[in-house]
Amino acid sequence: MKKLFFTAFLTAALCVGGAYAQTANPNISVIGNLISAYANGEHNENANKIAFGLSELEFSIDANLNPYSKAFVTLGLHGEGAGGHGHEEGHEAHGGGIEIEEAYVSIYRNLPIDRLTVNLGKYFVNFGRLNKVHAHAYPFINTPRVINEFIPAEDGNYADTGAEVSYLFPLLFEGAAVVSGNILTGQPFHEDNDSLTDYAYSARLNNSFMLSDTMPFEIGFSWLQGKNSVEYGKTKNVAGADFKIKKTFSDSFNIVLQGEYFYNTGSYVDIIDDSVEPVIADIYGDGRYGYYGFFNVVFLKRWNAGMIYDKYQRQGRNAMTDSSVKAFAGFSVMEETTVLRLSAERYHPHNERAEDTLMFQIVFAMGPHKTHIF
Repeated sequence: MKKLFFTAFLTAALCVGGAYAQTANPNISVIGNLISAYANGEHNENANKIAFGLSELEFSIDANLNPYSKAFVTLGLHGEGAGGHGHEEGHEAHGGGIEIEEAYVSIYRNLPIDRLTVNLGKYFVNFGRLNKVHAHAYPFINTPRVINEFIPAEDGNYADTGAEVSYLFPLLFEGAAVVSGNILTGQPFHEDNDSLTDYAYSARLNNSFMLSDTMPFEIGFSWLQGKNSVEYGKTKNVAGADFKIKKTFSDSFNIVLQGEYFYNTGSYVDIIDDSVEPVIADIYGDGRYGYYGFFNVVFLKRWNAGMIYDKYQRQGRNAMTDSSVKAFAGFSVMEETTVLRLSAERYHPHNERAEDTLMFQIVFAMGPHKTHIF
């Protein structure tokens, strides 16, 4: 039923955009993500071993359907690679198999209102600063742990099927604001239930303006609501605030500062025993916070280095706070068709022994979509 719903939705979306015949060939790219890791600690299944594997092979396709719309399709072949955080709360890596990560049409012209854009299909939801960015485009390896903890993300990205409407407001002083809203199936919030009518909703306001000729600044606010327990009718709400500032000194040297703060409200259902009727369960209030922040320095045009820190409260156990700090460095080879990255992370689970992870990443790209756009 879920596949039928998605197929019908996407077909209808493509029909909207396909009023004119497409004559150009689509842009097709393949991006590979190889990761090797060494970690200690009880939360990693490959502890004290060197793990190496294909974390992901991504197939990206896009094409203009007509002068008013464009279609995007991203397929991911996920391996049993070494790229996951490996934490027991759900930070494990993807399992094997091909997944439709994104498949949507974007209509951005010839709409009743100027500066309006409509997206229809399955896409990375416009929540926060990193959710719409593919992980291979980060300046570091792996998504910050706090993101996987607060939104229903598959190792970094919350993707859902729905409709998004956004509007661009021009501002004074060479600035702009984009307001967007989504209605979504909400299924990633309750993967143990196939309901496609317990919808999720999100909204975002992103402001961008120039602090100087060489320093753009962005600040955003996001909200997301979904039903995390269909049987008990419980929902969760996540509010977020984020910023990004970039100072450019020359064509080969710049510094980026970025951070996000999350606050979660709602209820958390903990099933104690589902073998009896009625099911025995505890329901907790789920008010908690989390954040991350990082700096990234690009130098000599193809080198980068920086550090990221994140901290969050675990679901259902507000007193338990985890944190991590990670140093990273990267080198872009041959105009970013290949990127090499290295990171060293110390993860501090609440009241447990700290764990260290050393990771090495090779990202390669074939086609027009490059490996690093951050």
